Amino acid sequence: MVSIPFSIDTFVGRWRRSLAVSALCAGVATGANLRAADATLTPQEDDQSDRQQAELLAILDEATELATKNRINVDYVPGIMTVLDRAEMLALGVRTVADALTLIPGVLVERNGTGEMTLSIRGQGNSTGTVKVLIDSVSMNTSDGAVLIFDEMPVEQVERIEVIRGPGSALYGEFAFSGVVNIVTLQQARRVHVRYGDANTTQVGGVYSLEDPERSLSMTVNYPRLKAGACEATHEPG
Repeated sequence: MVSIPFSIDTFVGRWRRSLAVSALCAGVATGANLRAADATLTPQEDDQSDRQQAELLAILDEATELATKNRINVDYVPGIMTVLDRAEMLALGVRTVADALTLIPGVLVERNGTGEMTLSIRGQGNSTGTVKVLIDSVSMNTSDGAVLIFDEMPVEQVERIEVIRGPGSALYGEFAFSGVVNIVTLQQARRVHVRYGDANTTQVGGVYSLEDPERSLSMTVNYPRLKAGACEATHEPG
């Protein structure tokens, strides 16, 4: 009777080496196939592929400072995060920050009985001190609620709007129980805008940014001017 020495460690080691060699061969074959496929692309198709890849990477690399106070990819932000950029808002015909916020599910912007602007996230409003409002990461909240100028701030003055729907008190302290809204204004802008609408409505505004790096000063000025015509209704008996 012949005895053949057998070790489970030896068997596992050989199996792992065989698996590694197979994976290496598969990787080499796949790389060769990819190179062969790339070689068949025309210069125009290759340029188009590069542009599409660059656009995709730009979307994936969209960063936010809101949820973690650091610029990270929005996909890695904890909580339900929504970012509206300026180009997207203009393409949708949004005129003010108030209009933009109404596009976000769970966010309600309206006026109360006294004509004051109110903001609610998931049914909790800023009047109860549960929504934190920031402009360029500077808090607009007071003990009586947040100072809201959403209906007076045009999107031409805004770079992007970041909204957390959910608790943010761990990072932003008081007034952030239900959510956080951060409005990032457009920097280094000098432009004017004009709108004309129904009922002889016109709006003229301008944005002028001033920066002083030595004094850490940054200022954005907006001058909106709105004029609307009167509407008349007549009724003739008959």
